[in-house]
Amino acid sequence: MAKKRIWLGASAIVVIAALLRLLMLNKESLWLDELASWFFAGQDLAKALRAEPANPPLHFVALHFWIRLFGASEAAMRSFSVLPSIAPVGLLYAFAKRLAGEPVALLASAYLAVSSFQIEYAQEARVHAWLCFLILSASLLLWRALHAPDPPPA
Repeated sequence: MAKKRIWLGASAIVVIAALLRLLMLNKESLWLDELASWFFAGQDLAKALRAEPANPPLHFVALHFWIRLFGASEAAMRSFSVLPSIAPVGLLYAFAKRLAGEPVALLASAYLAVSSFQIEYAQEARVHAWLCFLILSASLLLWRALHAPDPPPA
C-alpha cells in the first residue's frame, strides 16, 4: 500500500509540473532571445545549422522541424521546451531516490515541479529546459553505471 501511495504522490507531482508549465504558455510575446530562436530555426535548415556559435545547433535544428510540424506561434514554439522541462521532475525523483531515499526524492521533485525558474525556462523557446533534461539524464546514467554490479568473471 505504501508503494502505491508513493507512486500516486510522484505521479501527482509530475501532473502538477505539467499543468504549471502549460499554464499561460503564450501570456507574453516573444522576447529578443526567443526571436533569435525563431530567426535561426524558422527559416531554412542551413540557417539553423549555422546558428549562433555560442549555442548548440542541435536545438535550432530540432526547433526547425518542430516549427514545420506545429507552426511558429508563441505557444507552438514554447511548447518545444515544455516536455523536456517536465521530464526532469521524474528524473530528479529517480536520482534523489538512489542518493537519499524516498522522502527526499519526493521533496526534491516537488520543489523542481513548482520552481519558478524551471517554469519560466519551460515557457521559453530557448535551450535551457533541454540542458536541464540532458544534465539530469547524464547524471542518472553515470550514477547507474558507477553503481552497476560487476559482471561475473569470464
